[in-house]
Amino acid sequence: MASPSTATQNNENSKKVSVRQAKREMMMKLPGYLEAVKRVHRERGVILPRDYDYSYTLREALCIYKYRFLQQEIKASKILCQSLLSANASRFSTAMKARQSTQNSYQRMSTKK
Repeated sequence: MASPSTATQNNENSKKVSVRQAKREMMMKLPGYLEAVKRVHRERGVILPRDYDYSYTLREALCIYKYRFLQQEIKASKILCQSLLSANASRFSTAMKARQSTQNSYQRMSTKK
């Protein structure tokens, strides 16, 4: 015969499971819930945990969108760096050409004397 503490613990566990099951069934009935899960998991087969709830889905979606946003920021910063480097390089080459032309003009002026 099971002890009273074991029976109480089993009863509490069954209550937790039934609450989770009821919560999951309620979430499944929400409009757009399954579409959101599919969107997050990109149509791949997923085994949902028993305690999979709406907040978990939102957290996961936020992590995915944050990752995508960071990737876009990285791409934008790379493009910006490349454009800045090319602008500086063109300015540098323009300055070198100007310096060369002034040196050439000085040489011409010194040879004319």
